[in-house]
Amino acid sequence: MPARRIRRPGPRSQLLTGTQLTTDPDAGARLLSDLSSAHQELERRVEPRAIFAVDLPVGATRINHKLGRKARHVAIGPTTADATWAWAWANDGDATVVITTVGVPQTAASVEVT
Repeated sequence: MPARRIRRPGPRSQLLTGTQLTTDPDAGARLLSDLSSAHQELERRVEPRAIFAVDLPVGATRINHKLGRKARHVAIGPTTADATWAWAWANDGDATVVITTVGVPQTAASVEVT
């Protein structure tokens, strides 16, 4: 079977960060405009997130995140170190995630939903 050809990523616009060697006001304004556009693009890429301090008993815990869409990722910072602790998550509609834990309960664990 022949190998598939690898698709290379296409070109993307990049911010040129050189030093301004001229005193031309138009060049300075253009660099400032490029910097402003790049900053707005970065702000547009940031996804809203919700962070909670939640008690996670062994079993299922429902958390209403109020993001207005299904969660794409959940991260948990446990507060009790134990090798038997594990967790999984699932969406339950557009506003709720269900976190299921095994092992030991976690009190005031940090839960981040994006």
